[in-house]
Order: sequence, then C-alpha cells, then structure tokens
Amino acid sequence: MRIAFFSETFLPQTNGIVTRLCHTLSELKARYADRVLLVAPEMPGLPTHYDGISVLGVPSVDLPFYRGFRFGLPWLHTRAGAALEQFAPEIIHAVNPASGIGLLALHYAARYRVPLVASFNTDLPGYVRHYGLSVLEEPLWQYLRWIHSQAALNLCPSRPVQERLNARGIHNVALWRSGVDTALFHPQHFSCGWREKLTNGDPDVTIILSVGRLAAEKGLDKLISTLPQLAGCHLAIVGDGPAAEQLRQQANGLPITFLGTLQGEDLATAYASADIFAQPSTTETFGFVTLEAMASGLPVVAARRGGSLDLVLEGETGLLFEPDQPQALERAVRYLAEHRRERKQMGNAARLYIEGSEWSWRTATAELHRSYEQVLAKAKTGSSDEALPPLQHDADSQKHSLPFAR
Repeated sequence: MRIAFFSETFLPQTNGIVTRLCHTLSELKARYADRVLLVAPEMPGLPTHYDGISVLGVPSVDLPFYRGFRFGLPWLHTRAGAALEQFAPEIIHAVNPASGIGLLALHYAARYRVPLVASFNTDLPGYVRHYGLSVLEEPLWQYLRWIHSQAALNLCPSRPVQERLNARGIHNVALWRSGVDTALFHPQHFSCGWREKLTNGDPDVTIILSVGRLAAEKGLDKLISTLPQLAGCHLAIVGDGPAAEQLRQQANGLPITFLGTLQGEDLATAYASADIFAQPSTTETFGFVTLEAMASGLPVVAARRGGSLDLVLEGETGLLFEPDQPQALERAVRYLAEHRRERKQMGNAARLYIEGSEWSWRTATAELHRSYEQVLAKAKTGSSDEALPPLQHDADSQKHSLPFAR
C-alpha cells in the first residue's frame, strides 16, 4: 500500500501530532512494508527523510501571533510535485487538514480519485477563543465540516471528541488510537538528582509537573496562579512556545522552574521524578503528555474536558476538575499534595492501568492499517468516472498549485 500523509506539522517541532506521526510512519514501514511519504511545511530543521521515509516540504509562512508555527501553503514546488506524482499514493491521509496543506491533500485526492482519510487532531475552534478571535469559531467549524465531508473516513483521537464532531455535523468518524512507550516512560527512571533540577535545589517539596507547549490555550496561567496558595509545592514546567516570556513574567518570585524542551530519557526522568502531573488545558483532543505521565506512575489533575475524559479515571488514577469553577484546579492539586498516600495509590493505579490496556503503537497502527484497507476496498467497488485532469503546473512560479491558491 502506498500512503501519502499531508500534515500541518512535523519535526523539528514537538507536539502530539508529531509524536503520533513519527511512531505511525515507523510502524507502517516496519510491520506492513508499506511505502510511505510525508508532505509537511518547510521550516528550518525539517528533515528530508525520517526513518528512510521521504519528506516533501511545502512553502509556508510564519503566523505572527503564534511563534514557532508554520502555515503550509496550498502548492508544491515542481520537484516535490513530481516526486508526489511518481509516488502515486493509493491513500491520502490529511492530518489536521486546516491549513493550505489540507487543501492540497483534498485537491490531489479529488483530481486523481485517490481515497481521502482526514483526521481531527487539534481543537482549532477552541484555540481561537484564547486569542480574542471568537468571531472566527463558527466560520472555522463550517470550513472543517466542508473538508471532512469530502473524506472517505474521518478519524479522531478520543470518544469525547468523536461525540463533539458528530454534534457539529462531522460524521463517519472513527477513533485513531494512540500509544505510549511504557519502557521509556516508567517509574524506574526516578532520580534524586532530577528532583534537585526540577526544583532549583529544593528536592523535598511536592513537585507538580506540567509538560507541553507554552501557549495561551494550554491554561498554564491558571496553574501558575495556584502556586501562592500551595505551600510546600514547586511547579516544574517543561516545554516552550509563544507564551513562554509572558508565563515567566507571571511566575516571577514564585517556586516555579522552567526547564525548556526535554526529550527522550531526560523527559522520562522528569516525569518519574515528580509527584503530581497537572493538565489544566480545556482544548486537548487527546493528551499524550497525560498518557506519558500515567505510564510514569504519576497521578493526574486534569480539566474535565476533551481527551482527558478518556484517560483519567476519576478518583482512581487522578482527579478531574471543572475548569469553569473558581479554585477547582487549586483544590484538586492541594488534595493530592496534602494526601501523600492517596497520590501514591493513584500513581500506582495509573501505571497499572496503562500496562493493562492496549496503549501500544503496534495495536494503534494495526487498527489504522485495517481502516486504510477498508477504505481502499470500498473505493475499488465505487464509481469508475473518468479522472479529472492533473494538477495545474504554474511554469512562471515553478509550483504545482491549486487554481484558487494563486
């Protein structure tokens, strides 16, 4: 099977979509001998290959209000367009098709009668509210309905999101399961030295850990605001993003450490060396960092919204709080900070839950591959209308472009 992924983000960026893509690409290549190709926005550090898989760059621009994100434009350079046509994909998978890359995937699939799979991975309508752009929320939903209505199959990462998409008029939605490396993210990576690092030399306090992109939609400002009321606690924040400087200013004088981006064993050790994991975001469609924290034996405090509802077992592996209720986040964190035995029990239960469930990339990719096979089988029994003409070639700009993207 030849599968072309069109994604709005990839390495060197670090986020849930990139984590999912890296594991999925490797699994598809290794276990199914599939030929795979990835189309992603051009940016400094974008690899030309990942695990032997070709990566084609699409022209992109910076978003001025969101540092570090590149918005892919709906055309390919001539060489990349030729490589895509030579690859001749049998399946197009548009990952979070909200940018110009999503339009490119849609256009290519329609012109060549290639089945389209689309996945909803980021709550973009939820994001716009955090940037004072609520007026765009409904138009964005209309746009997403239009894109997803043209897919043979839509995928999303959690049941709450599946229900929300259905309520918003996006149908034919299945779950795209996720995985976690339970050998890497494991309580055995606990380190006294890392407790020193997480707290700037105060390892005996209760360590609250947050991991993720430092952005307005993640709700870290609310978490930081709880620290003055949480005596004996220290907040360690892992990650970077457009709100980093603003959050550092808010944290001035508080027991808070910013560690920047961590990966691999350093990240796993940070998880295992903390006491509580806090996820204040209300826009998580899944929550890979929550899954990693649970695998590391941490109890979780998370907003009662989105993907966290699929992960956190209330009172067993952590606590869910109502984000609309003042002091709810503080009360949940305070309870775990003050009840050492209960938080240890919840942390152990979180690890056991991950071990006893099918949170493996092998299982997740096997289900995804079966979905591809079903889409292909359905396409082969569908109409045999004459194919549309190929993508237009803009000789002047040396790009393969969409007619409406010039």
